[in-house]
Amino acid sequence: MGSNSSDEPKTSALRMSPRYVFEQRIRIRVERTSQKLVMEGWSRDISETGLCAFVGQELIAGETVSIEIPLASSDTLVIPAKVANCLGTQYGLQFTALSAEQRAHIQFALRNRPENSTHEETIQSGGIAFADRARELIKRGYTLKIAVELALHEMEAEHANNPRIIEKMRADAEDFLMKAHQGLM
Repeated sequence: MGSNSSDEPKTSALRMSPRYVFEQRIRIRVERTSQKLVMEGWSRDISETGLCAFVGQELIAGETVSIEIPLASSDTLVIPAKVANCLGTQYGLQFTALSAEQRAHIQFALRNRPENSTHEETIQSGGIAFADRARELIKRGYTLKIAVELALHEMEAEHANNPRIIEKMRADAEDFLMKAHQGLM
């Protein structure tokens, strides 16, 4: 457990574009051997380089997919992507061929959406703000239990390679729930 902070991944430094809150039903198409599969998913955020989504069926890291994204500014965008990472039912999908027109549609759709910067800000400040993320989900209408589970799940996905941070987040989640039940939050 003698890891120093320089060994920790700097996810924010790797981001090519900011992520925005984008909770929307999406469709994912994938071809495996001779089988064509269509899966339903729920996106949680999007950027000009990809999106994060919860998908009930299994996707495979590195697999090529096609994502159908409904946007108000157009009909449905169909964007090729690859499965960049996965943790449970949460997948990071990286766009592999986004046209200038598709990029413009995404930019237009995101113009009034809040930036999903909680992760980047906490990494840059050196802290893990579990309570801030859970509170934000509660403000958006999630129940206490669901907000805590989602926040923990998201942060575990973001820090999958750092057991020390995951351990701290789990302790923060328990502390948050205890304080909320005691009326201290």
